[in-house]
Formats: sequence, structure tokens, C-alpha cells
Amino acid sequence: DNLAMKWSLPLAFEDKKIADVVIAGNKVVALLQSISKDEKKLRIYASQVDKSGKYSEPVLLHDISTEKVDEDEKPDLITSHDGHLLACAYRLMPKNKEEQLYKTIAFDTTLQVVYRRDISVPVSYKRFIPLTFALTDKGNFFILVREFAFEKRAKSPGESFYELYSYRVNSDAVSSNKIGLENKFLTDVGISADNLNNKIIVSGFYSDKNTYSTAGVFYYSLSEDSLVQTPVVTSAF
Repeated sequence: DNLAMKWSLPLAFEDKKIADVVIAGNKVVALLQSISKDEKKLRIYASQVDKSGKYSEPVLLHDISTEKVDEDEKPDLITSHDGHLLACAYRLMPKNKEEQLYKTIAFDTTLQVVYRRDISVPVSYKRFIPLTFALTDKGNFFILVREFAFEKRAKSPGESFYELYSYRVNSDAVSSNKIGLENKFLTDVGISADNLNNKIIVSGFYSDKNTYSTAGVFYYSLSEDSLVQTPVVTSAF
């Protein structure tokens, strides 16, 4: 309570790189990875650090065969609002780079895997930017991305849009929803899980297509289980 340090611990794991570290279930959880180029294998592990500073032996979460992994963007660990679930998504890139594959892993605070799922994105690597992820208390997983009409990634009105890719546990289904407003250009779009009402919230700013100045904000939601959209609400500045 008086901000005096109780312990300090350097995180180091032999032959494994740290991808991310978060706090979940009153413990520190480290996401680890190792890449074997000879076997063409990517192995993903998790380890916990308890309140005394002791960390556990890494637990293997997934063993992935891959030609290439996106080493520039290591996956973030995200947690559900109630803190009992964690998830990450590794982006694998096929040789043709005309599509991407997200190896998604969800696990609980005991490091037991809840599910492993592939989320395929049929978009060229050069026309695609992953933005953020969301994990609900039910375990449903969402990826918000920005797609571009051309490889030069122009952000001009009409040349880019947002899309939400989702995996829903109950139906074991992967789907996608384009996010847009007619005659409006969206910017700074974000998502959040509304666990109380079982919805995914999408919101951000908008401007008219013939101008770059921000005109107002927009907000809408999707049913978490069925992805039924509600009407878009906008408010001008």
C-alpha cells in the first residue's frame, strides 16, 4: 500500500521468446513462442507468475506447422472482462501472400486450452492491417481489421473500409461483417465487448466523403451470438 517493492523478477525462459505479458486471475501470465526452422514448427506456451514471484514451467498451448509467421507483429494476449479467459491469435502468411490465417487459441487461468480455431482472412497481405482484438466472457473472439482497395494503402474516402472477423463458440462458426456508413468516411474505429447485454460495440469518428475534417461520431452494436446488427447511431459535432 505504501508503494514499497515486495519482489522483482526478470522474466527469462530458455529457448523461448516472450510475446506478451498480462495480469489475469491475480497472476501474471506470459505468452511465449519458439520457432524451429528445421521442423517448420511454431510452438506457443504460457507461464504464470504468482504473487510470491515464482513462475511455473511453461505449458504448451499449440504446436503449429507453418512456412512463415509474422515476426514483426507478435500477438497480444487479451483477457475477458471477468478475467477467467485469455486468448491470442498468431498470423500465418502463406507463400502467395494473397490470404492470411489467424491461429486463435483461447485458454483459462489454469492454462487449460478452451479451444483452438483457424480464422481465415481472404485478403492480400499488402491490403490489410489488423487493428485490435476482443474476447467476451463467453469466449467469443473478434478481430477488427482495416482493408484497402489497393496495395498502396491509400486512406482516402472510398479506398479503405473496416471489417470485423468473428469466431462464435456456441455455433463453432467463423464469419465477417463489413463496417461502413453510406456517404461517410470512418476513422479511428474501435470495438469493445458489452458482456452485460451480450453485444459487441463498434464505434469511432466519421467525416463526409468529400472532406477530411471529422464531422462527428458513430456507434452501433452487434448481437454477440448471432451478429445481428442494430441501426447505426451518429452524432454530429
